[in-house]
Amino acid sequence: MFLYRSIAWMPYIAEQNKMITEDRWHRSNQSRFLDAVLYQVVVFFVLLQAEKILDIFLNFAALRFLMDIQRLAFDAAINGYITNCLQSAAVDVREISLKVREDDFRTGASKLFVVCSFLVMFSCFFVVQYVIT
Repeated sequence: MFLYRSIAWMPYIAEQNKMITEDRWHRSNQSRFLDAVLYQVVVFFVLLQAEKILDIFLNFAALRFLMDIQRLAFDAAINGYITNCLQSAAVDVREISLKVREDDFRTGASKLFVVCSFLVMFSCFFVVQYVIT
């Protein structure tokens, strides 16, 4: 919940783009959260399906490739290669800026969450590969 507070709705956001409403802001951030959770689920299952450590690295390279494709699609939209409507939306997304909140607790908690999720995933991998089988 503390992470969601750092991207909370602020009135200056509507000044940067008139199409953004508070409801759309919350829905878009909830969609981003769902995307992150589903990505973690995919990573977890990719991790469990690996038979060797090398397979893990190759699978993550493939996932990184998919993320690069997503970035290329965004760049294509910004440059107007897809449609003018998507170009306008992509430019708006790129130009919106949020005020940075300096908070050591949030920064530390975010790092702790990443490290803990990493440790949990690799411990599940080792349990499945070496203890159960």
